[in-house]
Order: sequence, then C-alpha cells, then structure tokens
Amino acid sequence: MTTNIKNYTEQGGDKTVIEGTLEISNGGKIILNGQELSPAGLTQKVSYQAASTSTNVEGIRHDFNDLIEAMKIAGLMETEKPHINIITQPQDVTVTEGQIHENITVVANGSDGRSVSYKWFSNTRKSATGGTYLLTNTTGKFEVPTNLTEGIYYYYCVLSAEDVDDVTTNVVTVTVETA
Repeated sequence: MTTNIKNYTEQGGDKTVIEGTLEISNGGKIILNGQELSPAGLTQKVSYQAASTSTNVEGIRHDFNDLIEAMKIAGLMETEKPHINIITQPQDVTVTEGQIHENITVVANGSDGRSVSYKWFSNTRKSATGGTYLLTNTTGKFEVPTNLTEGIYYYYCVLSAEDVDDVTTNVVTVTVETA
C-alpha cells in the first residue's frame, strides 16, 4: 500500500495543511495566539492530589487551595487575578454654552482580554462617590450633555468586567462658559 502525503500552503499563505506528522526538532517552537506551546506543556499533568478526607469546612478549604495551587504550578490556571487596566484617564474639558459637542473618554482593557463595561455618573461635587447614574456603554465614550448651562459639572466612570474588581476613573471637571 502506498500513500501520497501532501503538505501545502493555501493561496494567500494564511493556512498550511500537513497530511502526516509534524516533527519539531530540539529548540523548535510552536506559537499559538502569541503564546508558546512547548512539548512539556502539552503533556504536563497536575501533580497527584489525593481525594479530600476532611470532615470540616476548614479542612476542605485547605485541600481545595492545595489543588488550585497545583493547577497554577502546572500552568493550567492563571496565576494572576484578572483586572482592569485604565490606559488613558478622562480629561477635564471647557465648553461654551449652546455650542457643546465634546466627549469625555476613558481607554481601558481587561488584563486577560475580557470585555469592559463603562458606567457613567454625574456629581454635584468633585467626588467619585455618591454620584447620579447616567448610562452604561461598552465604548468608554460619554457625550457631554448639550443642554448644560454656565457652571461647573463633575463626571466619573466606574469600569467593570465579569469576575473582576470594579475600577473608578478620576473625576472630570466640565466647565461651561457663556457664549
């Protein structure tokens, strides 16, 4: 029996098809989504963890934490808690009454790529607590209300993501001057 194994790259070079065995020589690497896959990592197992024989909550908690630590060491679980990174804080803005077209923007991301939502608040004082909820969006952009009259207004944003601690921006001052 004969076999006809073909390896080829599809038009455009976006996909390589290998019909057979792919052998990586010593020192070679496979990179998947920016992360190296090593042969050791592909076959690594979590060290043996005996079934819990604990009879109380404290003992079960201890055994569970041991299992989590073993999974982290084996590379099966992230070792750092995900968090939200604020890349650019929103900036103060001065506008003219009746001619308001500005936005307040915060740029942020989840440390592990998870989606961030942005909850915008207004306040009567320069404080990031006790404000009035305005809206939630997924872009980090807040349009300054066009009907503001002369005065000083304060805004801030609370960023959140699933299973991550909320993060609050600096308070932004919007100064409205008369035309």
